[in-house]
Amino acid sequence: MTVQNHTKDIFTVRVKSDDEDNGWIYHYRWSHLKDSSKIELGGYLGVKLDQLSY
Repeated sequence: MTVQNHTKDIFTVRVKSDDEDNGWIYHYRWSHLKDSSKIELGGYLGVKLDQLSY
């Protein structure tokens, strides 16, 4: 995994692996959310996502 900081609040991650996510690039930014805000995270995150326990 390679991380590149653009600013203190914005960064990019490039995945290096032997799996299906090799070469994927993720762009992130930190955001302030209201305490009452509830967001749903998701999308296709691989074949093992359904095996996670909370």
